[in-house]
Amino acid sequence: MHICTGDASLNVLCCKINRGVYDSAMITYLEQLDTLCSSAGLDLADVCDAEGVAATTLWRWRKGRVHCREATALALFERIGLMT
Repeated sequence: MHICTGDASLNVLCCKINRGVYDSAMITYLEQLDTLCSSAGLDLADVCDAEGVAATTLWRWRKGRVHCREATALALFERIGLMT
């Protein structure tokens, strides 16, 4: 799955993540979002806030209580592209 963010450098990173270049293990949406935010100089909490994802939801993702849904991840990837 390739998620187009509109920014070439972010798309390259996203492609590498999605093709497993960085690791042979499955990379969760949260890990992908954290990596993309880090490379873009953004805080995932700020991206979530801008997209309307509650801070408590991000906390639950980080604690492993729930996992980020695909639709939410796609919206956050798009938001990262808009914020860069």
